[in-house]
Amino acid sequence: MFRVILGLFFLSIAILFFVKSYNRYEILKDKFELETIKKKLFISNSKIIDEQEILRIRNLVKSLSKYPYKNRNREKINVLKIFNDSSSSCYEKSLLLYKAYSILGLKVRPVYVYFNKFGHKTSLLDFFSKRIESHSVIQIYFKNEWVVIDSEVDQSQLLTIDEYICSGKSLTKNSKYIIGLSNRHGSFISPSFLPDIY
Repeated sequence: MFRVILGLFFLSIAILFFVKSYNRYEILKDKFELETIKKKLFISNSKIIDEQEILRIRNLVKSLSKYPYKNRNREKINVLKIFNDSSSSCYEKSLLLYKAYSILGLKVRPVYVYFNKFGHKTSLLDFFSKRIESHSVIQIYFKNEWVVIDSEVDQSQLLTIDEYICSGKSLTKNSKYIIGLSNRHGSFISPSFLPDIY
């Protein structure tokens, strides 16, 4: 019995690793898309990557969305549409930022944040509840620590995920998070039957 459990554990880890690797490949495989992002966000690999440049790119992406988000029925994300559409969601802009910072050669990972409405205590099991609120952010590895980039609210400094949640800027202090997961639905990166882990 122990060997079966151990085998299933290692099989699960192998599947997660495969899904993560495959999704990263899918996200960064379109050279035309990456070149367009570079041009639209004025990204140059010769620029010094400092906090000011990181926040400049983030602020540009935030400014693309001027109106409330329109529900797109969980269709596959086309980040180039974000440049022409005045409405985009946190997970769309987070994916765009993921690609932009990857172009710069930074380590990037998604973070799925969830919390109970009305400030109720959030438990780990709330992840499976339909009643929770959620938010998509990314983390980049900068100056020896993982810092949060949020595409939805004003951000003047780089904070760790715990510092960011404690600041109460856009998330309640009872928020929980899962690093490496973009969302629970698994339909924004093709194929839709794989979870959006990258």
